[in-house]
Amino acid sequence: MKDAVDRYPIAAWKCYTQCGPEGIGFELDSPDVGIPFIERARQLGVHNICIHKGLLFPGFPEEFGRCADVGRAAALYPDVNFIAEKLKSIRSGRANRLMGKWRIRRSRPTDLRPILSMTL
Repeated sequence: MKDAVDRYPIAAWKCYTQCGPEGIGFELDSPDVGIPFIERARQLGVHNICIHKGLLFPGFPEEFGRCADVGRAAALYPDVNFIAEKLKSIRSGRANRLMGKWRIRRSRPTDLRPILSMTL
């Protein structure tokens, strides 16, 4: 991450929580992957985190594609913007309630900025 920040104008990090290190998913508030990822992003001055949520990948654990961890992470890190992508695929009001409670927003095509996609 440091090398990328040194070389490129990184505006946000993107993560796919269904497929984390060694193909095992993670939650954004997990102490082994999620928290270190967010803290490293903050240390490097990147306070925008895009998360692929809602559109589940076949063959990967569904629990890591759900959204509850986004709200928990947002509560832990009030200085970080969490941008949840693919939430339109969730057809319940739960995603809307989650977004209203925390600083979480859906991405839009007009949100395109220099974003380095990084799969943890």
